[in-house]
Amino acid sequence: MQLSNGRWGYIDARGRMQVNAVYDKAEPMRDGFALVAGFPRFEGGQLLERGFQALVARSGGELTRIYNDDAESAFDELGEFSSGFAPVRKGANWGFIDREGKAAVPLKFERVRPFAGRFGAAKLNGQWGFVDKFGKFSRMPALPAPHLRTFDGGAQFSLDGTHWGIVRAPDGEIISNPKWADLLPYSDRRAVYRTGQALGAIDDLGETAVNPIYHALGPFTESLGRYQLEPHGPFGFVDRRGKIAIEGQFDEVLPFSNGLAAARIGDRWGYIDRNGDPQLAFRYSEATPFEEGVAFVRE
Repeated sequence: MQLSNGRWGYIDARGRMQVNAVYDKAEPMRDGFALVAGFPRFEGGQLLERGFQALVARSGGELTRIYNDDAESAFDELGEFSSGFAPVRKGANWGFIDREGKAAVPLKFERVRPFAGRFGAAKLNGQWGFVDKFGKFSRMPALPAPHLRTFDGGAQFSLDGTHWGIVRAPDGEIISNPKWADLLPYSDRRAVYRTGQALGAIDDLGETAVNPIYHALGPFTESLGRYQLEPHGPFGFVDRRGKIAIEGQFDEVLPFSNGLAAARIGDRWGYIDRNGDPQLAFRYSEATPFEEGVAFVRE
């Protein structure tokens, strides 16, 4: 939620403030934490507030904070939490911290991709592989793909950034060669792809789960995915097999989280349940999905 001072905080499902609005930039709460930032402020040429990045818990406490102008900070860059770990960088080396802020996976990799389930992905000596929570690295054999995205059970890979295939974790076995056009990251075991002008979705074995008949589709969360059948048409939700769960009736919707989805009618956002019934009034000018029981909105 953004207050009159222009800064962001977080509310819970009842609209109660959970994290005070003291940040200039705030990402959605994920896995119990949110990535936030403060901009440097000057007055009369004097520095009043230093620029920083931080990971803040839903309770309001900060797990770690790094200052943009401090070479002695523990890290130079922070990423968002996923499956209990957040990517961090110091110098040219990447690794992961756990929910206590400790370096669970050593900072020794050239690049990393977020954890999804039991594995994240990392690049070491020019080759990608999977890494577990203990830092064990398993190389992906014969996979020189420059584009890689993790999901629970494997990764999507691409040579050109347009056509994608699927590889299994942690052994790197290729399940599907790069053939899916404009494949989006997996969410709730479904990945949206394009064929011609229509969108459909595949499962984690590369089989079609939702027929490609939609103008807009996904992402899928809590077994439901947003859909729009034709341009400028209303939005609703389908289940993971493509069956309509909530008829198209909204001007826009966001993914379900914590049993609620943000939906827009006209220029006002509210929150609906899995039956499509309003649970929080359509009163906000901006809204985000709930994460770990909190969302940020702008009135």
